[in-house]
Amino acid sequence: MSAEAEKLFYLIKRYRLDWRHPRELRHVMRKLERGTLGQWQARIWLRRIQPWVKEQELCFNPFPPAPNQEELGHFDVEFGELIENPGVRVGIRLLDGARHAIVAGYTGSGKSNLLRRLVDGLDAINRSNGRIYHNPDS
Repeated sequence: MSAEAEKLFYLIKRYRLDWRHPRELRHVMRKLERGTLGQWQARIWLRRIQPWVKEQELCFNPFPPAPNQEELGHFDVEFGELIENPGVRVGIRLLDGARHAIVAGYTGSGKSNLLRRLVDGLDAINRSNGRIYHNPDS
């Protein structure tokens, strides 16, 4: 694969352009994955995706930067580590006051597994403290 094709593949995946522009990039991604995209075709597509890349770079990210591991401290329920970065632990602290949560992700990313591990962790915490959760409103 040429350097232009590698750069094109990197930019498409980094900014998820294949997801944002599926009709335009479907055949390009197939050629990139097969290694059949020519060098001149890659140059053309690099120029063509530049407005999309700039648009993604200018997009405002509404989320604050993630805290480092020292700031996270101890988790009440630990789920494991990130697949993309195995040094990053994933977990939840229960006494932070959050009452609502959103679990979102791609198909197959582990949403159901995350919720199962959360319920199992809450159950273990309740059992280790010698109590059973009772909702006073019921």
